[in-house]
Amino acid sequence: MKRRRLPTAWLAWLTMVGCCNAGVGNKQVENVESLQISVDTEWVEHGAPGYVPIRVEIANLGEARQIEILGLGARWGSGGGSYYIRGELKVSQRLFLRRGDRQRLTLSVPVNIDSETVTIRVQEGWRTLAMMNSMHFRRASSGREQVGSLVVSSSERTEMGTRSRRGSGSDLRLSPDRLPTNWLGYSSIKNVVMGSGAWQQLDEAQKDALRRWVACGGELVMTEGNGRDLFRSQGAADASRNFFTSFLGRVWTDPDGGSRWGTDSLLDNGTPRRWTRGFALPIEGVGDVPARAYAGILILFALIIGPANYWVLWRRRRHVLLVLTSPLIAAVFIAMLAFYSIFHEGTAIRGRVESFTVLDQAARQAATRASVSFYAAGMAPAGGLRFSRDTAVILNNDPKASTEANHTVDLTDTQRLAEGFIQARTPCNFEQASFRAARERLSFTRHADHVTVVNGLGVTVNALVYRDSLTVFSTDTPLRPGERRDLPVAKDEPGLLDKTRLRPWDGGKFHGSLYSAPPAGAYVALLERSPFWESGVPEIEERDSFHAVLGYVGGEP
Repeated sequence: MKRRRLPTAWLAWLTMVGCCNAGVGNKQVENVESLQISVDTEWVEHGAPGYVPIRVEIANLGEARQIEILGLGARWGSGGGSYYIRGELKVSQRLFLRRGDRQRLTLSVPVNIDSETVTIRVQEGWRTLAMMNSMHFRRASSGREQVGSLVVSSSERTEMGTRSRRGSGSDLRLSPDRLPTNWLGYSSIKNVVMGSGAWQQLDEAQKDALRRWVACGGELVMTEGNGRDLFRSQGAADASRNFFTSFLGRVWTDPDGGSRWGTDSLLDNGTPRRWTRGFALPIEGVGDVPARAYAGILILFALIIGPANYWVLWRRRRHVLLVLTSPLIAAVFIAMLAFYSIFHEGTAIRGRVESFTVLDQAARQAATRASVSFYAAGMAPAGGLRFSRDTAVILNNDPKASTEANHTVDLTDTQRLAEGFIQARTPCNFEQASFRAARERLSFTRHADHVTVVNGLGVTVNALVYRDSLTVFSTDTPLRPGERRDLPVAKDEPGLLDKTRLRPWDGGKFHGSLYSAPPAGAYVALLERSPFWESGVPEIEERDSFHAVLGYVGGEP
């Protein structure tokens, strides 16, 4: 795709228009053809790579019909002192509305580039019913802007979304009724600040979205109350701390705690973010593109189809055959390139994954974070990548070095990343976060001098450390699915897992220790593969992956 450069003045004008549209009180209501459509696009001005929520409410006063909500936008980048369009973005979701239906939804728009502008369109078939508000997103630049926070308040001053400045970041105040119903939108902000009064004004979908966001690593600051009755906590109460953990996230009970300790975004783990131009996780057997071989084939092709082809036909005085021999030579070389590509790389999708899951067996819930590198050798998967609509998938390629492409997302039934996210023979890196119901478990039975474990995780456990109230038990012999085994007392507490370093979370903010004995009533298991991680493709060849689970066996310890 050719870069379309724009003068700085034009970009400034477009940015101003986008910011005005996404400014104070950007909530638009339209009545068209028996439909009442409300679109709210306001969100934190400076964000991190993640998702931005567009809140939509539609009431159908006429006959049953099917409509489509579209988010259409341009993705802007900068470089060399100029600005240019890096691609286009299309996010869509189809809705079926019966007579009298009123549906409320959140369109989660993935953002990971310098600047994006998205306009909302409502259409029926090929007919455009309404053009709604624009949303403008700007990625916070390191050292210049900070990722903003969301302050939830029901006071009159905040009903229209009054903005406030704190430090160099831009925070946003919203009333409770304007919060999204899908947790993905919170992934692009620093933290959420709210009191118990504002919490009580949320509906169940909004509360569930906040719980899922915290479980996936979000930071919630409660200005009133302690929040322990609102969230599932895996950590023991400690009066010396001003927060408690809920799966991978934290709920701060000190109003100033979140601002002091909150990180820049959901996927920031407390360590500097490093963009990568190749594979974030090197995949065994997958190296750089064989540029010399491809260049050699192309040079040979140019010589044969041009000078050699012309010379042979000139010697035989049959120049007219150029229209026949040129396509034939091109077809032969295309077949040669295809054969070489398949012979050299195959057709499988290869990947390397490092995942960490907190599993609460009593609540039957699990939160998973993963770093993923993909390589599609032969061709990109048909239909793109498919995830659940509650799974955050955030590209981790260098925005200034990534291939310019159009991105298409379909949210109708699942989250289908249909175009631009993974390309053939190109490194693809992304981060994942998800929270789901989980029936998988390890069952432990205490005996006099040992513990019996039954593997109900559905995958092979390569190493296991379990701790009851008194003793640490461990094994590094593979435990197959459904197998029952007696666990001996650990000989060296806690050193079994010291040799296994989970790179993305080493020194970060997550609170389950993978390098020492787990807390009482919990275990750490290293898995052959993870049942909690979504690959997004029907089949993947994992190489040198690492999957760890911190599981809590009973109730809150």
